[in-house]
Amino acid sequence: MNCYQQHKKQKKNLDFITHFQWGRTTAEKCEGAAYRLPNSADGCEAVKNVFMDAMGLTKKQATALMGVHTLGQAKTKNSGHAGRWSDAKNTRKFNNNYYNSLLKKGWRPMKEVCGNKLKHQWARQGPGPMPSGSKTEMMLDTDICLAYNIPKGARGEICCAWQDQTLGNKWERWEMCGGKWQGKSKKWRTGPAKRTKKGDCSRKGFAAKDVKTFAKSESKWLQEFQKAWTIATSNGFSDLKYLNESCSSESHAQAAEAAVTPEASSPNAPKGAYPSGYS
Repeated sequence: MNCYQQHKKQKKNLDFITHFQWGRTTAEKCEGAAYRLPNSADGCEAVKNVFMDAMGLTKKQATALMGVHTLGQAKTKNSGHAGRWSDAKNTRKFNNNYYNSLLKKGWRPMKEVCGNKLKHQWARQGPGPMPSGSKTEMMLDTDICLAYNIPKGARGEICCAWQDQTLGNKWERWEMCGGKWQGKSKKWRTGPAKRTKKGDCSRKGFAAKDVKTFAKSESKWLQEFQKAWTIATSNGFSDLKYLNESCSSESHAQAAEAAVTPEASSPNAPKGAYPSGYS
């Protein structure tokens, strides 16, 4: 049994090795590479322009690719933004927590991040106290717009982005952005909790249906992410090779080199042909 067959036997939801193609050329410079990534301030217009129009992804695939934000964090020294897209525990796992965070946490606009008048983002404000410092949780306009309609972005919106979620008991609800208990009692209510949608961001986001699908099913997200990842790692080339064409040590060395080569290093890649992860 060769290395390719061994992998085929072990694969589950994701099968990167079977779909991975190696052989992308390397360039020391790629003029204008930074501008091929989405500008977070442009919201879902950027998602459409870069991932759909330039890369050829469907809306569902573009939304799936954005799920890489479940990993890592943004730092002001790199992008001007600060915080994680997921909590500290999940930010180390490649899972669908990104979509659950969009739907099950409350988000308020945070204007002028760290005093930068050009940088605005969304910060978690519920349930519970707002995390701060190294525990800050945030979303960009390009994230929030997937689930909510925010035409003015964090810079101009004052709405609260959150879904009407129940926690535990059927009627137990929490005011996500306000951090206040619902109803007259400060304890969990046992009856219907009345709330107003005044001040809530519209839930008719650019890809609201897909966000809900991926939040509910990690398997469906992984399946769609596989398709998007395959396109992202092969865009712009017609002579790439699959790993199953050769399992020699030489092929592995070439594949390993190709795998760590930034997409931006390729002079032949079409405009916007890079995965998300621009912070």
